[in-house]
Amino acid sequence: TMFPELSAAADCNLGIPMLVVGCKADQLEHVESSVDLELVQYALRTFCLAHGAGLVYCSTRSGSNLTAVSHAIHHMLWATPPLPEPQVVERYALVVPSGWDSVHNISIVTTDKPTQPLAAAIPDPAAAKGPAPTTGGGEGGAEEEADDKALLTEIQEALAKDATATRFSSVSKKPSALDAPAEREAPVASKPVAPAAAAG
Repeated sequence: TMFPELSAAADCNLGIPMLVVGCKADQLEHVESSVDLELVQYALRTFCLAHGAGLVYCSTRSGSNLTAVSHAIHHMLWATPPLPEPQVVERYALVVPSGWDSVHNISIVTTDKPTQPLAAAIPDPAAAKGPAPTTGGGEGGAEEEADDKALLTEIQEALAKDATATRFSSVSKKPSALDAPAEREAPVASKPVAPAAAAG
C-alpha cells in the first residue's frame, strides 16, 4: 500500500462526520526514529484530509486527549461543545479537528514526500521485536498482567460496594409521602348483640 496522495480536495468525503482516533499514543514515546513518527502522522493526516475527518491521538494510560475525543464526538452528534483546539506541536498528543487541516499544514510535517510503500517506509514493530511473549512470560507481560488484575480487583470491589449499598437502602428505606399508599384493610363488621331475655 502506497502513501495516500496529498490533495487539497476532500476526494473521498462520504458526507458524514468522521473521527480517526489513534489509541495508545503513549507507546509512541518508545519509537526510536522521529522519521517514523513523521511518516505516520503524514499518512494519517493525508487520509483524514481526503475524507473530511478529524484526527486525535489519545492514551487512557496517561489520560492524554480523552476530553478532546469526547468533545469531538459530542460535536459531531449534537454540534456542541465546540471542536477541540488544534494541537500539532506535541507529536504524541495530536489534535486535528475536522476542516482545520490543509495541504500546507501537512506538507511541513516531513521534508520529503514519501515515495515508497508504507511497509517499506515504516517497518512493523512486531516483526522487528520478534514474536510476542506469552502471558506472564516476561517482565513486560507480567507487568501488564498485574495491571489487568489490579484493575479487575478494583472493579470487583466497586461492584461489591454498590451491591451492599443497594441492599442496605432497600432494607432501611422508610415510607414517605411519595410512596404509593398501602391498601387499607376493610373494616370488620361487628355483630349486633342480642338483647337479654326478660326474667319472667
